[in-house]
Amino acid sequence: MPVPTSSHFQVPPHHIMNRQVAQRAHQFLRKNRNTAKIFIFFEAVRGVPPHEAYMNTCRMFGSSDYITYQEFEFWFMRFSSGEFAMACDRSEEDPKHRTLMQLPMEILDKIAKELDLMDRMVLQKVNRFFRHFIGTWNPGFSYISLIIDKDSSTLWLDNYHIQYRDGQDGFGMASMCRVVSSEGRRAKNVQDCSHVELAVRDMLRIAEHPKTKLEKLLVDFRISNRQFVNRGVEALFLSKNFNQIHTKAVEIVTHSEMGEMAILPKLKPEPLSVITLDMNGCIRDGHTNGEEQVARFTAISELDQCKQADLIELKTERLKSEDFPIERFGDFKAVSLHFKNPNNPFQISDFLRWRRILLLPTTKLPWFEVKSSGNISRNTFVRKLGKSAIEVEGREGVRHCKIPKTNDYLEVDFSRFGCRNARIVMTKKSYDDVSN
Repeated sequence: MPVPTSSHFQVPPHHIMNRQVAQRAHQFLRKNRNTAKIFIFFEAVRGVPPHEAYMNTCRMFGSSDYITYQEFEFWFMRFSSGEFAMACDRSEEDPKHRTLMQLPMEILDKIAKELDLMDRMVLQKVNRFFRHFIGTWNPGFSYISLIIDKDSSTLWLDNYHIQYRDGQDGFGMASMCRVVSSEGRRAKNVQDCSHVELAVRDMLRIAEHPKTKLEKLLVDFRISNRQFVNRGVEALFLSKNFNQIHTKAVEIVTHSEMGEMAILPKLKPEPLSVITLDMNGCIRDGHTNGEEQVARFTAISELDQCKQADLIELKTERLKSEDFPIERFGDFKAVSLHFKNPNNPFQISDFLRWRRILLLPTTKLPWFEVKSSGNISRNTFVRKLGKSAIEVEGREGVRHCKIPKTNDYLEVDFSRFGCRNARIVMTKKSYDDVSN
């Protein structure tokens, strides 16, 4: 008979033994349902919140599918209310199921992951509880676009879009809104609500959410002055004042005189970097006179959102260059002015007036761009710049104009001045900067 050696009595490593014991312990616990009830009992009497206690139970018994939340909650609620008997027939007691509003927030969050955008927007309109509950979620969108037309509105949330269109009731009155999502789901009818009202409110609920951080917001008003007023568009935007909208860039396209003033005051100035205002004139009889245009640009120039932006782009069709009040933008960081209408280019005499203002030592605006469609004579432009505009060797289409009483100069770059499209950039620079 062979003599046993030490290898026959080798003890397994400590970490392997612990793992084996843990596995056997889990198997033992899973086979004994009363053990789970006892664990739930101690969690309940210790006052552990329901969802936290449920997660502790799942971890203790080695699997999240060991016990359903419904079964866990039945025992947890019994023990919490002082009923400690372990033997109980659930079917005989016929426990009442809790409503959605009675479930822990953690469980509701798990349900929320299965809801698409349309379901969320509908759920938040059920009552105040769900409106508050939906308000705790991060919408997670980086791009929002709202297009308001005469008969319909379209809301884009990243690549997801919803269309709102006015419908008619049995008497031919436009008293309801028909909502269709990009998923092709069945359309929803909303009574006593116009497409503008519903689209704006849905957009603001997401855009004003404190967790929403947008890369860009686009609002396109394709309606006239009268429609803008009759629909109460400005009032819809200004009626919500909970949070300012956090976006890095905004583009506002308008055919009325007041579209931009409905949006700009709602934007948070701090992250706002680029503002684009595409002003396509007014859809109405006649033209806006110069005084109204000056008043419009004056209102824009007084907003902190515009003053603090890195760049403000102004695109216009009907503005006459003589009516642009550049002095109102003297404290801005950068301004781009684009005359889009080929039949309404800027006048060289007005450009020279803008240059005179920029040459004033008191004018702080460091960068001003003018773009224009239409015929403007390059030769005439160069001639009227005058002898004070000094040519720069090796840089065709660039002139330097000294700013009086300073060591600075204004660089006029018209190198991209074509026969039908002109672009001129005026930049303030210093002779002390060797990089220039």
